Amino acid sequence: MKALLSTAPYPFTMQIEGPNAALPASSVCGGYLPLRQVLFVAWIVLLPVVFASSLSLGFEDARAIALCSFAIVGWSAQPGRTPIEYTSLAFLALVTITGAMDWADAWRGMCQEGIWLIFCGMAMSLALTETRISQRIAQVLCLKKPTWPWLVLRLNMVGGLLALCVPSQVVRCQLVVPIARSIIGQLHLEPLSRRASAVMIALVISTNHCGAAVLTGGLPNIIAVSGLQHCDIEITWGFWFVRMAPVFWAVSILGNTAVVLVFSRNERGELYPSCPEDEAEDAAEAVHLIGTERCILWVFALCLVMWSTDVLHHVHPTTISLVAVLVLFCPVTNLIAFEKLKQVNFPVIIYTASLETLAPLLNAAPHAGPALSHAADTAVSVAPAGVLRLTMLFLAGMPLMLCNVAVPVALLVPELCPGRGLAGAGIEPRLGAMIVAAMPSCTLLPYQNAPFLIALSISRDIVKERHFVACLLGNALIGYLAVFPLLLAWWSLLGLNP
Repeated sequence: MKALLSTAPYPFTMQIEGPNAALPASSVCGGYLPLRQVLFVAWIVLLPVVFASSLSLGFEDARAIALCSFAIVGWSAQPGRTPIEYTSLAFLALVTITGAMDWADAWRGMCQEGIWLIFCGMAMSLALTETRISQRIAQVLCLKKPTWPWLVLRLNMVGGLLALCVPSQVVRCQLVVPIARSIIGQLHLEPLSRRASAVMIALVISTNHCGAAVLTGGLPNIIAVSGLQHCDIEITWGFWFVRMAPVFWAVSILGNTAVVLVFSRNERGELYPSCPEDEAEDAAEAVHLIGTERCILWVFALCLVMWSTDVLHHVHPTTISLVAVLVLFCPVTNLIAFEKLKQVNFPVIIYTASLETLAPLLNAAPHAGPALSHAADTAVSVAPAGVLRLTMLFLAGMPLMLCNVAVPVALLVPELCPGRGLAGAGIEPRLGAMIVAAMPSCTLLPYQNAPFLIALSISRDIVKERHFVACLLGNALIGYLAVFPLLLAWWSLLGLNP
């Protein structure tokens, strides 16, 4: 900040570097507030306003609705450029301060297995960024000088294949970020350009969306399976794969390729740039690995084998990841310096933990949680049986996506069990659970999906958030118009009552 005296109408003027540049000092301290502060204050005022307007529902319901509204508005609008992580920390603090939940329940998300899977994913991704492995993978992808459309298709196919092997969306998104960075360097793309964003987006969106095709491919899938296990309904890995994979892999990969190509089209008409010739020739040297890189790749290969066979040995993916982190950062092996763990983005972990608090907070309210389930039951029941009821179930869960992609699964899937709210709707519970778990393909904003937010948070120097949002909207449109209808058509061919 630089302060310069002047003879302006105000006593003195402060030249501020940043969003408040050239504002008079009195406008910051003693006079009017700039727009950034106004938006922040309005966001804070929203909390008591929503609480007061909801008091007719009861104190506990009004408190839960106000706190959830505070978090959702903060995540989606980021008033006054408030970081999402700050909103998450404030939300967790307010939940405890207001007595909506006790300390152990409010912060239970920090103890969840998924949180430590995120930590392991960020730590393991350092093995790619701190060595030349990501650069070597990028060189392999650039072999034979692919045209731009073929390279984008390759990236989407790699993302789809990772969904089959790596059971965590978060880990997959974190693993592809270093690869995308190296490809951007190989192609000499300008950071924050559309082409640079396209490389990152092609890998991140494909590896996330294709995870819906595999039972172990994402958190919503796991939550859906767990929700039905409470009423003794099992979904096997093969049943999920046959019902989801053919449509999701084909349409998601081709759809995201089309969206990225349209988004990254060159205004000068050069739609088919190739990898630089010298870089493509250097790709032949990618097979020559040093000893440390070979060891790291062996660790990754063993992890992939263990992750993809977890249905056989029943070792949790987080346990496998923790062992890998211990091996990679072991002082004896010295594959990666232990001090590098300081680079892990812990504020993102706080955000993810806060998401785990939303559903319990709503369910603890006497009327708010049941009201959501009743609304979904009413919306589904008005449609004729069969495909239309599955469609209405999908649409009924979309408003809950404003919270997070895991919230619709957590709230709606248990209602499909016998004797619950949606049990009388005539929907086969397994298909109903899978259609709700398919909602991540219609994500609209990064904050709705933790893997997207994490990938964006560690790549803001090369990807613009508005580029990410534009491609998410394009993929959501394909999800509504192509993926979802074709998925229902495929199920109709296989039978809606398996």
